[in-house]
Amino acid sequence: MDKVIAISRQYGSGGRQIGQLVSERLGIPFYDKEIIQRAASQSGIHMSYFTDTDQNGTGSPNYSITPGVPFELPLQDKLYLSQRNAILALAADGPCVIVGRGACEVLKGQHPLLRVFIYADIKTRIRRALEEYQEPPENIEKRIYDIDKKRMAYYSFYEGKTKQRTSYFDICIDSGNLGIDGAVQVILSAYR
Repeated sequence: MDKVIAISRQYGSGGRQIGQLVSERLGIPFYDKEIIQRAASQSGIHMSYFTDTDQNGTGSPNYSITPGVPFELPLQDKLYLSQRNAILALAADGPCVIVGRGACEVLKGQHPLLRVFIYADIKTRIRRALEEYQEPPENIEKRIYDIDKKRMAYYSFYEGKTKQRTSYFDICIDSGNLGIDGAVQVILSAYR
């Protein structure tokens, strides 16, 4: 099947690892930080500006375009558009797995698409953040919720999502309950 798999995830749910394993098992490309590299290369904006754009706030709703007056988009908006263009270009190359960066909404209606949301209970997410991501333990639960909140604000602003609703996805997977391998198997079954 020639579908693109777009994975959104909660911080600490293992979505990136799940995406990598799905990619390996299907023999199709995997894109996460590679999107940033492509966006930076195509836009001429230094890669450092793209780091954690979905966690650093959104563009400004307080500007307007006046006909005949030169207009410059805010940097955050340029970063979003550059990533969006990179996602569209990578998906146009054929089947692949794309993690994050709003790919579920960017690609909706553009390509055959399987939209996946990975979530987990807070204990699982804390454990993964501490053990696998090497996060410091101080205020870890608050940091996890803050990252989720900032990501949601970013996607609300740029993609019109009001909340992390199941209707935005084809499948939602609890990686805390199913585990990484179980989540991979669900995606592989849905893909076929």
